[in-house]
Amino acid sequence: MAETARTRLASRVARLLASGRLNSKGTDPYTMWKLSNALAALAASLDAKDATALADDLAWALKNKPEETGPDRKSSLGIALAGVVAPLNDRDKATLAAPGAKVLVDALKNLPETDSNHRRDLGNALAALAAQVHSAPQTQLFGLSN
Repeated sequence: MAETARTRLASRVARLLASGRLNSKGTDPYTMWKLSNALAALAASLDAKDATALADDLAWALKNKPEETGPDRKSSLGIALAGVVAPLNDRDKATLAAPGAKVLVDALKNLPETDSNHRRDLGNALAALAAQVHSAPQTQLFGLSN
C-alpha cells in the first residue's frame, strides 16, 4: 500500500474513532477495539507530521468529549492514541499521551470495582500509553500530569 494511501486510511479511521459516531451505545465494542488496533498498526508507517495531527485529534476526543465517551470508547481511543504517538519523539509522546492517560486514570477511578471487563480494557489502554513514554524527564511529566 502506498504511503499516501496508508496516511489517508489512518486519517479516516482516526476521524471515525474521534468523531463520536462510534460510541458505547450504538457500536459493538469489539468493532471499536479492532479499529483502534488497525489505526495503531497503520501509524507505524506515518511520518511525524501526520502522526501528530492524528494524535491531536484522538487526544482531543478523549479529553473533551466525556459525555460521549464511555469506557469502551475511552479504551479504544487510548489504544489508538498509543499507537499513533509511537513514531514521535519522546517529548511529543509525553505531551500527547499524558492528558489521555489522565482521562483513563479518572475513568478507572469512577468505575465500580465489579466492572472487571472495563477495568481491564482501560488498564490495558493506560499501559499502552505509559509504554510510549520512555525517558526519565518525560516519565516525570507524564506522572505529574496525573
